[in-house]
Amino acid sequence: MSKFATVCRNSVEKLQLDAAPTFLTHDAAVCASLLLCAVHGCVIEDPPSLDACACVVGKERPPKFIAGIILSRKNSTFLRLVHESYRNDYRGADWDYNCARVPYRLYLAHPDLLHVEPYKFTTPDWTERYDLWNRVIDWRELYVVHIMAHYDVRQTYTPESIMTMNNTFGEVMRYIYYGSPKLIRPTS
Repeated sequence: MSKFATVCRNSVEKLQLDAAPTFLTHDAAVCASLLLCAVHGCVIEDPPSLDACACVVGKERPPKFIAGIILSRKNSTFLRLVHESYRNDYRGADWDYNCARVPYRLYLAHPDLLHVEPYKFTTPDWTERYDLWNRVIDWRELYVVHIMAHYDVRQTYTPESIMTMNNTFGEVMRYIYYGSPKLIRPTS
């Protein structure tokens, strides 16, 4: 049994559930929910492998990577180098220097320390953000959708307002909130 599965099994046992989970995948789901309740984070089913590389980031338009989505093993050399840039060359007035451009520069110097996911972490990217609000893209194979809501401050979103939004944002929100991306006709 893997270390992760062992941690999950121990976590499940500590919960003292009325019935033990039937499948190991349920153990993982319980463990993930415990972890996410305790700390910020995310769960990605079938993520890109960390076997070949200790760190995975999403490709952004050069010369930078997306800063908001990173998978990493503990003590990743790549992330330690990025962290050092904050200590040794922090540029607070330049919002994406340390979080996006420095990682890209480090990758060019040390490509073996990082796996770059070319599509599933960064679609749509910042240049395609209009797709969130004006089109419906096929997002079902993506690991994440970067919702850049700060670019669309025209309205407040509610469970009711997302029911009829015919765009990528509406589909993703309906999937999360209602369990289906399909448009919902409001009942009168």
